[in-house]
Amino acid sequence: MKNVNRILGKWGEKASITKNGKNFTADVLIQPMNRRWKTYLSGERVPSGILNNNHYYMIAAPELDLDKPDGGIVECGGKKYYIRSSGDFKVKNNKLYVWAVLAAHTEPVEGDYD
Repeated sequence: MKNVNRILGKWGEKASITKNGKNFTADVLIQPMNRRWKTYLSGERVPSGILNNNHYYMIAAPELDLDKPDGGIVECGGKKYYIRSSGDFKVKNNKLYVWAVLAAHTEPVEGDYD
């Protein structure tokens, strides 16, 4: 756990996380998802090596509690993301870090429908 916190402290970015009406600040790593066969959640096939800019993977310190994935928003580096799915990564029942799949938060444009 100390190694994960040290890595996040050195290489991570400060993020503001709003979940269930509560605000948290945490060091996180966020990267675009790049999957060879399928993207998470949508099930769309993409050619190998193509980045899907709609979904992101976040790693955070084990102290962060994202128990339910619905309704959370992450703000980091001037960008906003929705939390689509989250969980704890455990080894021998020790929580090493928290992971989350994020979706880009976009503002509606004039042509969007309700």
